[in-house]
Amino acid sequence: MALDDDLKLCFNTDTIYLPDLYHLCTPHVNIVNDAQTFLLKNNLIKNDIFIQPPLDIIYNDPSSQFWIPQELINPYICEKKESVFKWDNLYSKFLQFISSPDDSSVRMENSMFYIGDDSIFANKFNFKQFHKNQIHDILKKTVKFLGKSNTILTLCPDLKFSHIRTQDPVVYWIEEIIMQYNHLTPYVPSNIYL
Repeated sequence: MALDDDLKLCFNTDTIYLPDLYHLCTPHVNIVNDAQTFLLKNNLIKNDIFIQPPLDIIYNDPSSQFWIPQELINPYICEKKESVFKWDNLYSKFLQFISSPDDSSVRMENSMFYIGDDSIFANKFNFKQFHKNQIHDILKKTVKFLGKSNTILTLCPDLKFSHIRTQDPVVYWIEEIIMQYNHLTPYVPSNIYL
C-alpha cells in the first residue's frame, strides 16, 4: 500500500504491506489480563457514574449532625453554648424559640410568624414573615450539615445483601458517592493525598 507524506513520516517507510499493518499499529498497546481489565472497567465506571441522591437522606438520618451559626444562637436554642444538633432536635428548639412569648422580636398569629426590626433574624433573613410550614426550608438554608455515622445499609433496613456487611468497602464507596453528589454537603474524599 502506497502512503502519503504524513503516513510516510509516521511509519518511517514508503510502503506498507497489509499483513504487517497490525504489527506496525500496535506496539504502543499494552496487553492486560482479565484482572487488570476488571480494575480498568471499574475505574471507568467510577469516573463516569453520576447519582442524584435524595436530598432528604441527610435530614431523615437520626445520626446526622447540623451546625447553626453563632449569631442565631439564643438561650432557647442552646443551653450550654452548644451549636451542633440533630435535625429533629434543632427544629423543635428553633420552633420553641420563635414561638416563645418571652421573645417579642418574632410574633405569631395563627400559623404565621412576623419578624420584628429588633429581631436577630431581621438582618439575616430577607423576609419579614413566614409560615410555620416554611421552618424546615429556613433551617435548611441557615444551618450546615457536619456529617453522619449511619450508612445506607443501616438507614434502609429493607436493603439487605447476604454477601455485603455494613463495613465492606462497597458500602463506604456508595456513601462517598451519595455525599459527593449531594450539593448540600461539602465533598471530602475518602482518601487524602499529600
